[in-house]
Amino acid sequence: MKSKRIKVVLVMLTIALLAVGGTYAYFTDIAEATNMFVYTTDIDAELYEPNWDPDKGLKIQPDTSIPKDPQIKNECQIDEYVGMKLTFRDGFGTTLNQAQMDVLLTLIDIQYYDGNNALQDGYNPLWIAFEGSTTTPVQYFYYDAILQPNVSTAPIFDVVTFKRSITNEQYAWLNGSAAYDHDNDPATPAIAQLIKGLEIYVEGAAIQSAGFANGGETTIELKTLLDTAVP
Repeated sequence: MKSKRIKVVLVMLTIALLAVGGTYAYFTDIAEATNMFVYTTDIDAELYEPNWDPDKGLKIQPDTSIPKDPQIKNECQIDEYVGMKLTFRDGFGTTLNQAQMDVLLTLIDIQYYDGNNALQDGYNPLWIAFEGSTTTPVQYFYYDAILQPNVSTAPIFDVVTFKRSITNEQYAWLNGSAAYDHDNDPATPAIAQLIKGLEIYVEGAAIQSAGFANGGETTIELKTLLDTAVP
């Protein structure tokens, strides 16, 4: 079986003029074994986001929409199934806890463009969550179609918007200035603020489609690849 793996930081945004940047990389070998399907060309794919503008990550304010469109392109001559792992983290690379994630999701909208180029709430339905969910800090997805050579997936989402209703207290939580007392109850602890902004850490994996009836059958292999550290 041929498979490949990528890890790349796609920095979603920062708050209050915090430093922001993004790095891009190609899938690299993680492990390779041969089964009954033998090919002369290796699996290869690229994780990219063509509409991301890092400068816009420096200008976050309420009622601001940021184009972000992570997607994968098949860069070889073998049909592939692909997957993504999204990890919501602070600027230090620490994964958000569930309480922080719950607060974050009240302050942002994640949307995708449908076939009529209209924005819809949530993630593109071609990306199927198979572990975690769109409300947890760590999320795993497979793409519900074979990815043919030189073809890209639909973006998993296209736009992240900071809601107009964000208060000063919520903004201070986003930019790391103060914890957030989400329920005004002194008996419950405030939610720890995000430190040095917010990142969505995106990882991808590709595996040959031969030998699998559909993308749902690849989830064990894709999760193994996505959870394997890249050197």
